[in-house]
Amino acid sequence: MENEHAEISLPDEVIRCLATGRKIDAIKMLRLGQGIGLKEAKEAVDAYLLSSDPSQLRVPQGSVVAERVSDRRAAWLVPVVVLVAIAWALINSVSLAASLIILANQEGYAEATFTVDKLLYGDDFESGLSWGLEGHIGGKQLRYYAPTLADGKALDRRGLAKAFPSGTELEVWHNEDVTDTLFQHRTLNLVPYSESTALTVAEWATVRWWLQFCLLPLVIAFIIGRAFDNRSGLNGGIRSPRNPGDFS
Repeated sequence: MENEHAEISLPDEVIRCLATGRKIDAIKMLRLGQGIGLKEAKEAVDAYLLSSDPSQLRVPQGSVVAERVSDRRAAWLVPVVVLVAIAWALINSVSLAASLIILANQEGYAEATFTVDKLLYGDDFESGLSWGLEGHIGGKQLRYYAPTLADGKALDRRGLAKAFPSGTELEVWHNEDVTDTLFQHRTLNLVPYSESTALTVAEWATVRWWLQFCLLPLVIAFIIGRAFDNRSGLNGGIRSPRNPGDFS
């Protein structure tokens, strides 16, 4: 069959798409590459298929195998990357939640003095408490843990007891209306006090860190996953057709 599209010379990448059974992909690629309409691109592809020797539509077997192997590797690697990004964001969302609670209640915090009674240790999942302090503000018993006080990995019990003996007074920000539930080894109703740093500075730093190193990688992972899904959907399984009719 001869028509006005029969003599169109298709780009190599379009021919490759046709050789691997991706007619829709080839039409899209031709439209974008030559700036023609859908009808013109489809007619040009159909004319090429009808006028070509079926044997010439096949690409070297090694190329098809390599493409299949590459797709199979990406098929398991992309979901793994996405799952790791989700897990990383969720793990660190605990510290994000703590900072957001403090920021939401910042107006209620006031300077106070926390008096240490004894060293406290707990490893239950409900409290999330590691090495910390038990003490009081006024006559109210409270527990206190903040990463700025001491690193439990660096100091053993003897070191912590020496650093915070009974009767030690610590300046803190206190808000009795905030839950005392612990998040990521920190107490929410007691926040470390600093004369040189505003209450919200460290909390906003935590929020920015989470956005940069947790949310951004998660978004990138989803974009990569979506792009791979779209590519896989267009490919629809690579194959070498035996005749032009296989493309229809």
